[in-house]
Amino acid sequence: VVTPQYPQADRRGQRKEIKEGVHIERWRPLAWYGNTAVLPQVLWRLGAFDIVHLHWPFPGTDFFIWLLKLFRWRTRLVVTYHMDLYRLNWRADFFKRIINRTTLPLIMHVADRVVFTNMDFARHSMAARFLPHLGSRAIEIPLGVDTKRFTPTSYKLQATSSILFI
Repeated sequence: VVTPQYPQADRRGQRKEIKEGVHIERWRPLAWYGNTAVLPQVLWRLGAFDIVHLHWPFPGTDFFIWLLKLFRWRTRLVVTYHMDLYRLNWRADFFKRIINRTTLPLIMHVADRVVFTNMDFARHSMAARFLPHLGSRAIEIPLGVDTKRFTPTSYKLQATSSILFI
């Protein structure tokens, strides 16, 4: 697993670790804004892998993933399309428009598979216009929980009222 090393979150400075058998590398971004990071090193560090799994959206790095796929076409690209970019403020709206017109089409055209949690979401997302082009490369994998690993614990409801927002 490769993820950005965000200065505001990774104060430990630990760049490599293993959690539950999974190797995690945190790469220093060239630039970042909020949860968005620019990781140009994907070009020279991911090329040796057989499969690159991109969790969309990944503004700032998505263009470099496209370049990687363009130059190392044997590397398979799987994209999990989690959500559309949305408008938080004028700056986010500006970048959303650029990404939806540039890197989204580029990534959708070179992806070997695009995974959606359900096809209804796919048909109503910004990626909907690419579904005819994707054909059988667009697949549905519903969200799920491994109930053998994650089980409810006994929880006693307190006398005070609670509201849970999801």
